[in-house]
Amino acid sequence: YNHIKLYICIILTYIVLNIFSYVLYQFNLLLFNIIYWLGLGILSTIGLGFGFHTGIFFLFPYIINYYEDNPNLNIYYSVLYCLPQIILWGIGSALGELPPYLLTYNCDDENLEIINNRKLKALCTNIYNIIKNNIDCSNKIIIFLGILIMSSWPNLTFDMCGMLCGYYKLTINEFLIPTVLGKGFIKAPIQCLVV
Repeated sequence: YNHIKLYICIILTYIVLNIFSYVLYQFNLLLFNIIYWLGLGILSTIGLGFGFHTGIFFLFPYIINYYEDNPNLNIYYSVLYCLPQIILWGIGSALGELPPYLLTYNCDDENLEIINNRKLKALCTNIYNIIKNNIDCSNKIIIFLGILIMSSWPNLTFDMCGMLCGYYKLTINEFLIPTVLGKGFIKAPIQCLVV
């Protein structure tokens, strides 16, 4: 009786895999594509400014190759066709900004005192005082817009924004949502369109 159950399971599995093999294959390609572009985006911004420039080496050539392979399309259609990859890459670059945020978010007071005593404090004091005196940090809309604006243009010092957000103990959602919107849905598509 157990052998019959096993044979029935094998036959049903074989039938289901034959029927849905194309769907599973397409799903695996989609999943690989998502992981690939997210991973490239993470690699582009991770490491406190020392990320691998995956936009220059992978994303921009991908768009240009699609445009050159389809000469009857204009560049706008090429960018629209590549928009899912562009947005995934931008979201990945936003996720790559988490280490500086988490680094300062999880610092205790003793570590922050060590950081504050460094020469970097003298360089950042003026900027810090301008931000502290002119921006109401309790207003969530201003914080959201500030992070969104900082992440919406090619900003080499965005790690400092993440560190500032972690220092002031903003929640991960308060930091990550405007960063994803700015990098994934504003900066990356405009950057790719310009290229």
